[in-house]
Amino acid sequence: SHDAMAWFLCMLFGGIISATDPVAVVALLKELGASKKLGTLIEGESLLNDGTAIVAFVVLLLVIVGEQTFTVPSAAIGFVKIGAAGAVLGAVIGLTTAAWVKRVFNDPEIEIAVILVGSYLTFYAAETFMGVSGVLGLVALGVVMASYGRTRISPEVEHFLHEFIEFTAFICNVLIFIIVGVVIAQNVALDNLGKNLLMLGIIYVIIHLVRAVNTLLYYPRMKHAGYGLPGKDAVVVWWGALRGAIGLALALVVANEHLHVGNYSGPNPIPETIRDQFLFFVSGIVLLTLLVNATTIKGLVAALGLTKIPAVKALMMGQAAQVVERGAENEMDLLKNDRFLSGASWGRVRNYLPEIDVPTVSEADKANID
Repeated sequence: SHDAMAWFLCMLFGGIISATDPVAVVALLKELGASKKLGTLIEGESLLNDGTAIVAFVVLLLVIVGEQTFTVPSAAIGFVKIGAAGAVLGAVIGLTTAAWVKRVFNDPEIEIAVILVGSYLTFYAAETFMGVSGVLGLVALGVVMASYGRTRISPEVEHFLHEFIEFTAFICNVLIFIIVGVVIAQNVALDNLGKNLLMLGIIYVIIHLVRAVNTLLYYPRMKHAGYGLPGKDAVVVWWGALRGAIGLALALVVANEHLHVGNYSGPNPIPETIRDQFLFFVSGIVLLTLLVNATTIKGLVAALGLTKIPAVKALMMGQAAQVVERGAENEMDLLKNDRFLSGASWGRVRNYLPEIDVPTVSEADKANID
């Protein structure tokens, strides 16, 4: 029915908008020296929810085009099957790639080519031949290659490989943004612009409210799971949920005249006005999170005091700095006694000794550490 179709379209939009892409936030946290744990958590969330968002997207799109009927158990089983099968395929290809790379020594062209082929093969085989999740396959491939496969990569190749992959990822990201920009410029309808902009503002507020509610609901569990999640970190996780390339790519799929999804290949049954709205809202949310959240996250991290050096670390740094300073003074005293250097103006040399900033540790903190 028409009402059911509307619900599925709403759920489809929710699936697209839930895929986070916090590249900017993770880079900033590294630069600010915030805890590595927090950066890993935000990045890990992005990897997994990109995968699950795409699986949800595919399941819902198949329902909309009429390829499968929607019941909660069938959707749940489809969800798990698509995800798990993708992960297994990724792990198998990962192990094969690692075994192959192990046979090659210090040959960057071969090793990088094998790893690239492994990545593309995982995605292509998963999506095209098996109809399962290519993204979750790639996450599994990444986990295998980062743990088991990492030691199989030759020492001289590792740095080059890292830079190459980073650059490739950057190019792909930029391409998606450019393509979406061009498509939107061609398709965007300006007749209801005011109404759409108001709607965009409301959606922007709602996605933050929903994320806040979810974080609060699961916080008691997350606080004690794994390394634990301090309250301040949870605030950064909540605010740092930028939307990016994955959402845009999915919106492009919806906007297309012709759909290829699962076993279905044919005309797109979604009305054109709704397709244009999908593009407008998704790209609007991506833009807003980049303009608002990404620019304010630095201030938020500083305001929460996450860049402050912990007392233990400050004490260690202070002691190390004093050792360096004392070492420099002792070396100077030794040189003074050298008969060839005794004529030098040692007062001037003293000005060049490093003035070391020792991080201050309050007495209370010292007592705690002891």
